[in-house]
Amino acid sequence: MPVLVLWGSDDPLVDPTSLLQHARRPNWTPRPIDDVGHLLPVEAPDLCAQAVGQWLAGIGA
Repeated sequence: MPVLVLWGSDDPLVDPTSLLQHARRPNWTPRPIDDVGHLLPVEAPDLCAQAVGQWLAGIGA
């Protein structure tokens, strides 16, 4: 099952190294969003939606 792992690069609560390790699983795609914190969909809804849209287009959904 394809999975998109999104996170804000300025999130103080999430360890990016851990997320990247999780995203090494088959069909998982890591996608940090620069200059955004922990509340990614609230802080940058357009960037979040754009990332999801691009990912969906890339997997042919």
